[in-house]
Amino acid sequence: MTTAITVQGLHKRHPGFSLGPVSFTVPAGGRLAIVGPSGSGKTTLLRCLAGLERADDGSLRLGDLVAIDGATQLPPDRRGLGLVFQDGALWPHMTALQHLTFAAPGLGNDAAQALLARGGLQAHAHKKPGQLSGGEAQRLGVLRALAPRPQVLLLDEPLRSVDVHQRDAMVLLLRTLADELGLTTVLVTHDRYEALALATDLLVLHDGQQVEHGPALALLQEIGRAHV
Repeated sequence: MTTAITVQGLHKRHPGFSLGPVSFTVPAGGRLAIVGPSGSGKTTLLRCLAGLERADDGSLRLGDLVAIDGATQLPPDRRGLGLVFQDGALWPHMTALQHLTFAAPGLGNDAAQALLARGGLQAHAHKKPGQLSGGEAQRLGVLRALAPRPQVLLLDEPLRSVDVHQRDAMVLLLRTLADELGLTTVLVTHDRYEALALATDLLVLHDGQQVEHGPALALLQEIGRAHV
């Protein structure tokens, strides 16, 4: 099995907080959830993977691509990643269709319409984010991230803005598209339901330190027993 993500000894230092060292691998097509209490470094780690924050030490390989290695730190647009923010981070002046064609300039109008249909947004192609519900906006954020056909998808609490009644549909959409496109996914979450629904493996952080890494169900059961 090929490896999509290889992280070795990753460090990121902020005033009053230090993340790392963090080391893990994710096989191609694998699904990893980064979990831990608030302030444990989950989003900082995801931002380092995405290139939104510069790591201080360590290395990151995305398949054969060296994204971080000493002085080498590729910018986000050269890492071939898709990124979904917890608040959607949509462009308020663009329609749903424009979001996809702008994110993937080579994507034709018909292909963009077909992708919107996959996310149940075909009727909203010409609506702007302010005209969408929270769940619809988050689905658009996912589709925009997928439009350039990345091999790795990073998700920062993807269900946070989704109404509880739409969570199952959102989980099904994410899993179906990831499987069909052969995506490797890494998500940040504090929610056990989300972790079990969207990931097969967990990376547990606490106070910036990596404390566990292994199969999701076994680790969540272990964490649950520890807090009984």
